[in-house]
Amino acid sequence: MPKTDLVVVGAGPRGVITVERLCANVIDLDITDPVTVHLVDPYPAGGGRIWNTDQPRSLLMNTVASDITVFTDSTVQCEGPIVPGPSHYEWAMSVARGEETATALTIAEAAQMVPWSYPSRPMQGEYLRSALRQIIDRAPHNVQIVEHTTTATSFEEHDGRYLVGLLDQSVLTADAVVLAVGHFETALSPRATALLDTARRLKLVYVPPGNAGEVDLNQVPDHNPVILNGLGLNFFDYVTLLTTGRGGRFVQNHSGGLRYHPSGREPIILAASRRGVPYLARAEHQTANVARYQPRYLTTEVVQSFRRRAQSSAIDFRTEVWPLVEKETAWVYYKTLLAENPTAVSQLTLCLDQFHWGTPEISDTLDRLVPSLHDRLDWRTIDRPTDSLHFHTRATYTQWVEAKLDADYRASEQGPITHALKAVGAIMRDLRDEVRQIISHQGISGESYRDHIDNWFSGLNNLIASGPPRSRIAELSALSRAGIVIFTGPNPTISVDESARHFTIGSPAVAESSATAHVLIDAFLPKNDIRSTTDPLLDSMVKSGNCRPHIIPTAAGEPYETGGIDVDDQRFRVIRADGTPHLAVHSYGPPIESVQWVTAIGARPGVNSRTLLQADSIARSILEHVASLSTHTRFAVDTVSVAS
Repeated sequence: MPKTDLVVVGAGPRGVITVERLCANVIDLDITDPVTVHLVDPYPAGGGRIWNTDQPRSLLMNTVASDITVFTDSTVQCEGPIVPGPSHYEWAMSVARGEETATALTIAEAAQMVPWSYPSRPMQGEYLRSALRQIIDRAPHNVQIVEHTTTATSFEEHDGRYLVGLLDQSVLTADAVVLAVGHFETALSPRATALLDTARRLKLVYVPPGNAGEVDLNQVPDHNPVILNGLGLNFFDYVTLLTTGRGGRFVQNHSGGLRYHPSGREPIILAASRRGVPYLARAEHQTANVARYQPRYLTTEVVQSFRRRAQSSAIDFRTEVWPLVEKETAWVYYKTLLAENPTAVSQLTLCLDQFHWGTPEISDTLDRLVPSLHDRLDWRTIDRPTDSLHFHTRATYTQWVEAKLDADYRASEQGPITHALKAVGAIMRDLRDEVRQIISHQGISGESYRDHIDNWFSGLNNLIASGPPRSRIAELSALSRAGIVIFTGPNPTISVDESARHFTIGSPAVAESSATAHVLIDAFLPKNDIRSTTDPLLDSMVKSGNCRPHIIPTAAGEPYETGGIDVDDQRFRVIRADGTPHLAVHSYGPPIESVQWVTAIGARPGVNSRTLLQADSIARSILEHVASLSTHTRFAVDTVSVAS
């Protein structure tokens, strides 16, 4: 009886989903021979590295509990069977009812949870571990799941099978491999290397890009200034760890806002980024289930028309795709803004349906219906709010940012049903799928992907659609008013004053002389890039030619090489350096970013999740491949028997 061995590298969310889809499809494809799934990760299976349960509970997800799952549901249009399971919120409710074994901290958090709560990261790790236990418990009798809490270190193809080396020098021989790893380690950039070398020489502290929860912040002294360069999600984690993580606390003031009570152990945080302002708060629906937005203009037919042109013509995102995004978001924005005037909404809709974005007819209609420019949807101001503004001091700039934070918090309190910009933020999350389908797998030109996606739209999308919970915005405002956080201005100039032995930070928009600090933290995550990976398995694959970086053709002739692992667009099979795909090596998620845009997002229930579709496609591809090998082997044995 032939035995099949499958290796899944990465035991976080995608590893868990992969195992579930393999188990479900073993039954659906009527595979009765023994199958062993080896789940490899140096961190405990389920949570993996990012959602490990040992990190502080003060670190939050930026996705609500009811929007998190690892299981398929009736909306998932996959080839494989639908095998429902609990969402994060449903699991938490079973914990609160005492139906699940959990730690006291997890039970306490579950008891306070509502569908729109933002779980702590350890809580997500507990959910993933529980889900994996459920998947293992209901696995087919012929499927064995073996956890290897270690690092995969090497990869080799031999006689049609794959050899995955482990840290303890043992080797797993596999019929198929899935790279379900998340964000992987990369070498420091030349800038970071130079800063680290200089900091060591001058006895300063420099922290290169990385996960805030994994950084030793004991090296950041109390009271003294620390520069946090970057105002995205990782910035909010650093702020939390350096404030309430050091004993400070927030209390409600008489007006209903927050006031920060310091512990005395906080540093002074000098906060900066190119944009100069933090990500906007998530658009929050206070309801259990939020249906996916159905585009009016970026329809399935429009997406398919772009895909028919993919790889055969140089589609430009800025001139062809972005106007459709503008039109879609304008319709949502203005119908929300004008909701109390149904006649105006009807006139706007008729105009948008009839004319292309940017035509005089649309401009004239907006001038008539929304005469105040202050009320318009202005993407340039959203993206670069400080352009043409100048400030005398960091204090005046910080006050300006505080006002932006307060306005953003109020907007998030109103929510996407009534606040026009938050309505746009809510649908931008969903529109990512249409944009992803258009631009992924060489859907646009290399120049456009580099200039318009990597260097512009990805950041803009994150700003408006992937921000923190609104509670973080209220906390940041309180910290700023308490003098703990000071905003230093946009487009910061960060340097090292070697004679004075400190870092300096200034901004062309702020007239005050540069601030100084002995600690500099690059508060953002490094980009996934297999060209500079230090992950031993991926490095082994790159050096042996078993994978290659994705490239996108350009009009100039020299292709744009990205850092994502190149995979085919049907079953996500990893492509070798010679351009041929492996028959049974697959990858999805963060390693293939730029092949599949914004592919790092998790699975969401009730919306035909792209992550679940991809996992199902990979699982079926593997099992169909294995079944064909088994059939071939049996045929060869029967032939030999007859011949003898």
